[in-house]
Amino acid sequence: MAAGGISHAAEAIPKEYKLKAAFIYNFAKFVEWPAAVFPNTGSPIVIGVLGRNPFGDELLNAVKNRKINGRPIHIRQVSTATEANNTQMLFVSAGEERNFGVLKKSLGAGVLSVGESPLFAKQGGTINFNLVEDKLRFEINMAAAHRSKLKISAQLLKLATNLHR
Repeated sequence: MAAGGISHAAEAIPKEYKLKAAFIYNFAKFVEWPAAVFPNTGSPIVIGVLGRNPFGDELLNAVKNRKINGRPIHIRQVSTATEANNTQMLFVSAGEERNFGVLKKSLGAGVLSVGESPLFAKQGGTINFNLVEDKLRFEINMAAAHRSKLKISAQLLKLATNLHR
């Protein structure tokens, strides 16, 4: 049996991460970043994943061949503050709260942080996923969005289960 014959795509990705990937793509459609975070009008929206990648190929598939406001979307694995600052959206995997706490201090304007830990929004993350009665929901930390100079559309704010001010 050839070792290269097993695909990562064949691994079972929990439905939760398929949904989170779709949510992340949609979050990007309802956020306005400061113009200064993009070198030019064709620069991509970069989504970084801090820590292990629980999505498999789902996040990549969710954004494949799609554009938001004429910008392509790229996915990157990140582990340093410099790498995180070169993203517009940073997904923080469960268990990476401590690393996010360190990175958060050096994150510049224009980075939308999205997490999945119970206290992520209260610890300064911008959007946090949570399960409510087995349904995927999210909360938004408006103070974190303001600090990052992000404008979140009223449509997205209405869908949040909780807004931290």
